[in-house]
Amino acid sequence: TALIAPALALHPARLAPRPLPCLMCVPAGFEEAWPQLLEIVDEEAADLALAVDDVAFARGKLSVLASGGVDDLVALNRRLSERLDDWEANAAVELPPYMLEVASPGVSDVLRSDADYAAFKGFGVQATLTEEYKKRTVHEGTLLGRDGEHVLLNLKGR
Repeated sequence: TALIAPALALHPARLAPRPLPCLMCVPAGFEEAWPQLLEIVDEEAADLALAVDDVAFARGKLSVLASGGVDDLVALNRRLSERLDDWEANAAVELPPYMLEVASPGVSDVLRSDADYAAFKGFGVQATLTEEYKKRTVHEGTLLGRDGEHVLLNLKGR
């Protein structure tokens, strides 16, 4: 039996775009500049062919989670540090004192990207669906693939 259904979560994976930035984590008065900061982070990461998974600003720390190797993350940290210093100096933006932290998101139990789905094709997964299928919203099976809207699982012969 094959399951073709919209998936809310696929473990190890979820059909989801990059998480939205945490607006509650933005310092007061900085909300208007937050999109500019995200743009700077995305541009610098793109120049290094890195994918940004999340950006948060909390408790004096600007955290950037990006997928890449250690050398790539060090390079991103250096570039962001220089670019943010220039941005603060040349724009009408004043950030509170902060520490920049660039790190890897680590291993996730949720599939998010096309690369994740390709890597786990043929492996057993658990899918949480947005709509019931056979009176259930959680199904286990072998990941066969996905498109922009659906995940294909083999429910038998795992």
